[in-house]
Amino acid sequence: GTHQGEFMGVAATGKPVRVTGIWIHRLADGRIVEGREWGEWDALGMMKQLGAL
Repeated sequence: GTHQGEFMGVAATGKPVRVTGIWIHRLADGRIVEGREWGEWDALGMMKQLGAL
């Protein structure tokens, strides 16, 4: 995507950004029953792309 608005204290840069991550959900009977708190994404990599680090 493109960094178009303030995010995590970094003003919009207009730079392209690619972020990878994973979210883990537990399923039961074909439905998500848990998972909102089990996620991880590469915030450090994103901040490097934006020039914040």
